[in-house]
Amino acid sequence: MLFNPFKSVIGLDIGDETVKAVRLDLHRLSFKKIKTELVSYAEERLPDGSMFEGEIVKPEEVLHAVKKVSARTACKHKIPWVVCALPETKTFIKLLSIPVKQGMLSLNTIYEVAKKELPIPFNESYLDWQLMPHISNQSETKILLGAVLKKTADAYTYLLNIAGLTPLALEVEAMSITRTSLPPNSSGTHLILDIGQTSTTFIMYSNQTIQFTLSFEFSGNLLTERIQRALSCTEDEAERIKILCGMDFENCICHKQGQTKVCNIKEVMEKSMDELASYVQKGISFFSEHFSEAAEVDSIILSGGSGQMLFFDKELSKRAGKPVVRGNPLARIRTNTTLAKESSRPYMRFNTAIGLGLRGLHSPLGI
Repeated sequence: MLFNPFKSVIGLDIGDETVKAVRLDLHRLSFKKIKTELVSYAEERLPDGSMFEGEIVKPEEVLHAVKKVSARTACKHKIPWVVCALPETKTFIKLLSIPVKQGMLSLNTIYEVAKKELPIPFNESYLDWQLMPHISNQSETKILLGAVLKKTADAYTYLLNIAGLTPLALEVEAMSITRTSLPPNSSGTHLILDIGQTSTTFIMYSNQTIQFTLSFEFSGNLLTERIQRALSCTEDEAERIKILCGMDFENCICHKQGQTKVCNIKEVMEKSMDELASYVQKGISFFSEHFSEAAEVDSIILSGGSGQMLFFDKELSKRAGKPVVRGNPLARIRTNTTLAKESSRPYMRFNTAIGLGLRGLHSPLGI
């Protein structure tokens, strides 16, 4: 940190529908005190079919979007340094216990364990891992193992290089989401739900590390589609209703317009919330049944833009039987004077990009 040469970094989140970027700057206020500042952010919608489940289908379209958002966030300054997220669907991350003392752990042992645990081909993957804190006299070693398909990582690296950017790191998306969802120095056991446009990422965090991640097909787009079908309206109107009404049925647009007899948005949203709660309960059960040190989940933390709907947290809490809170991606950073005045800006949609920027400024060469 003291000699970090990267004072400005772009966090880049390439999704299936949009490309998001933020610029974070590092300011040293004194020998020990620093300030991390959010300077700018940008978002560009991708043409349909440009990306599919994390794969770059139309490189020229994606490249164009990456160049646009990186130029806008750089604010006329040349900032080549970037940390980019790897798609959740193409990566694997899990906490593993290896029955070997930490001092005896070898590279071959890690590889042998990885071959058994990886759901993706070992020879076609890049691996990375982090040693967990060691307990004296412990007969096993815990590592946080991450893996990505080589063809995916190589495609992203090539795209960034063509865009004139220099990647400091490609990071598993769950790491950046966790970095912005949990408060500093967080302890306990927490379930992070990142509800994005096309999927939801389930991240179980306990003992100060990620235990495992899952992805499932509950998403903001799915809710919009269900509202559109239920109300026979346009996609744009369904999206507007989702944002304005959420789970606040007494004040929804239909109620205000006296159309409650023909409006079944409550039924649609409640069924969807029951579906999400079922996913949550299954994930928590998996954690308790398959992890020997599993503890009671203290809270569920909502992340991503779609999780910010009105009363979403309260309704999920009732169904899941756990406290539900909203993550704050600005907990570790400040906004510049201009952005501070724009309190309505949807920072939650940039949680992944902010987490990537924090990685670049505070730990550019490691987790």
